[in-house]
Amino acid sequence: MKFNVDDKFWLVTEPSPVSELGDICFQTSLADLILQIKGGLELKGNPTIFTVEDDAQLEGRKRLLVRSVVKAVLEGGLDGPPESVRVVTLENEEGLPLFEADVRI
Repeated sequence: MKFNVDDKFWLVTEPSPVSELGDICFQTSLADLILQIKGGLELKGNPTIFTVEDDAQLEGRKRLLVRSVVKAVLEGGLDGPPESVRVVTLENEEGLPLFEADVRI
């Protein structure tokens, strides 16, 4: 596949503690990406390029979910025996589970 400097693609980066999907998943071009790098985008943000919007959106949602799970685990504290298992449940505004997993700490 060939990309010219102004051809559009989708970029996904790691979320900050306050990021929303539009902050980490957006359409850009090589010319715009150069400006973003000059503005502070770093490789440690794991920028990933996608040619299909749906794939980029899915990746962005996964990264936000991982951030939420890590936050939930850290807020719950890390006390307990080594290799203990904590159940992490993320709920929507109505209290219905969006995600639940056993996390080893």
